[in-house]
Amino acid sequence: MQSVKVGVFLTTALLFAGMMPLAAPEAAELQGVRLDDRIGQAGFEKNQDIRQMHALEARLQHFNSMFGDARKGDVLIFEFLPDGGGTRVVANDIEKGRVPGEDFQRALLAVWLGDHPADTSLKKGMLGLD
Repeated sequence: MQSVKVGVFLTTALLFAGMMPLAAPEAAELQGVRLDDRIGQAGFEKNQDIRQMHALEARLQHFNSMFGDARKGDVLIFEFLPDGGGTRVVANDIEKGRVPGEDFQRALLAVWLGDHPADTSLKKGMLGLD
């Protein structure tokens, strides 16, 4: 399967806006370098309501458990797999695990592209608006 790098490309916006289904024939991949030592739920909580957070709770715990040894400068890849394959998490070329659900994929994208992004300048850069 070929991955499409999602970054400053329009693909990111189309995925997030629901204009390009996550169940597309190819996977989409979000890759970045970790800039600090924090992993938290704040980005998720700022962009999801209570009902959505409750539905994501167990998967979010599983997701966060994948970063116990993550450090500043690590290369993280979130691969959004097609056909219900979930989100594959890779850190420094080592697969850490997978998280099921298109709702999780959308919630993860919302951390950077939602109405309340973790970093507004990063959001603009990812959407090619800077």
